[in-house]
Formats: sequence, structure tokens, C-alpha cells
Amino acid sequence: MSSLVIDSSAWIDYFEGYGEVKDYIEKSKLKTPTIAIAEIVRVLEKKGKSKEKIMESVGYIKDISAIPELDFQHAISGAYLCRSENLDFADALIYSYATKEEPLLTTDLDFKDKENAIYIAIRKKK
Repeated sequence: MSSLVIDSSAWIDYFEGYGEVKDYIEKSKLKTPTIAIAEIVRVLEKKGKSKEKIMESVGYIKDISAIPELDFQHAISGAYLCRSENLDFADALIYSYATKEEPLLTTDLDFKDKENAIYIAIRKKK
């Protein structure tokens, strides 16, 4: 079984029914950083999801994924990745958890062609 760090974008697309990420999420050992959880809550709330639905979604993530908290090492690494990888702060913090052995699964175009990232282009439903 492969091991992946899951970006908030991949979770959002998973919950919205975009099957391209389904196999990765359902067939891998998962790690979802706490900063990704914060982004997921923010995005789902912005999309008008109820608090109950949001908590159901993040509860599901907690049930099937390890949830590493932001520690000193990742805070420092994320800060440097902002500039070196031209990422916004939350994305850089999430990306700081990605390694060759545990790449980041994402649907965020900002990660296309990044080392240690599996980028899936999602065609949104019209």
C-alpha cells in the first residue's frame, strides 16, 4: 500500500464526487496535515455546506487518515517553501510534509510539475 500526503484540494474534489482522486484516497495510507483540515473547513463553509456536513467530512478524514499537527520543523520548512516554490503559506505548510516516499496528492494547479507531488487535473462539472 502506498502512502500519501493529501492536500485540501484533493479532499474537496473527493467529497464533490470527482472520481479521479478516489482510487488514490481509498487505496493508500493517508496523512492529512492539520493545516489542510483548516483549509477544508474554510472551503466547505464558503461553499455553503452546513456545519453538520463539514464536521461529517472532517470526521471521515480523521477516521481514515493520520493527522499530523504542525510542528517546529514543518513550520520552518513551510516558511522557506513559500519563497523557493512560489506557494502561498498554507500550501507551503502542507507541501512541507511531502517526501519522495510520501508524495502530496493534489488537484491544485500550483503543484503541477512539483517534485514529490502527484497532480491530478480535475475537469469540473458544468
